[in-house]
Amino acid sequence: MKRMIDALVLLIVWVWVAPVTHAQDTGKAFQTPYTQVAIVQVKVNTTVVGQWEAAQRDYVEMCKKAAWPTRRQIWQVAQGNTAEFHIVTPLAKLSDLDGTNTPGSEAQTALWVARASSCVESRRTVILENQEDLSIPRKEGRTPALVELIIREIKPGEAENFVKLRRDTMLPAYKKAGSNGIYVRRVRYGDARAKWVVGRMRDSWADLGGSNPLPLALGTAGMSRLGQQLGSMTTGTTEWLVLRHRPDLSYAP
Repeated sequence: MKRMIDALVLLIVWVWVAPVTHAQDTGKAFQTPYTQVAIVQVKVNTTVVGQWEAAQRDYVEMCKKAAWPTRRQIWQVAQGNTAEFHIVTPLAKLSDLDGTNTPGSEAQTALWVARASSCVESRRTVILENQEDLSIPRKEGRTPALVELIIREIKPGEAENFVKLRRDTMLPAYKKAGSNGIYVRRVRYGDARAKWVVGRMRDSWADLGGSNPLPLALGTAGMSRLGQQLGSMTTGTTEWLVLRHRPDLSYAP
């Protein structure tokens, strides 16, 4: 039973939600005073994606029946490997991971874990820390349809300079341009701590493909300096990813 519970914990803990008050898709507002998120990156066998999604819907129903208190969001890679999903759970503190309770009975949990696990090729759990002083909360209350992720690996000894650049140059520029729904997170466990994740919340591809507000605020010369500074701080490994929210697979108490 312990192995089964451990598997369940891995499946229900790892996108991306700003650390502020939100209104859920159900229309209910709630407060999330969390400082970290647990994210499980799940790669599903492409031939059984439908079965995996059906298992997630059943899990949502178990949560509803049990009035489960823990929020759980699922996001799907929008381009590229669309059989990859990110399961996100907010954490107020790391001890939140110590619990092994589940919304269903022991028998229900065993069946659910067996169904979901049989569809999964690989999974990876990462803990990220919110950097609230570098982020801009989303004005709209509801969960966005899309999130664009920029994942940078910062060179050793450059983390402080990266924070200073975002705080003193990029954050004021975004605010000047009226941007919102931007968050910054740093890896704490599960991957290289040199990795930083910047998320831009958007409601559509048209919104995502709109003009970049930074050139408007910084100008041509400012953008050139910014590019040089970022280039000197990163290892050269930068990943761009777009996730789409799956409200049909997600749960909010």
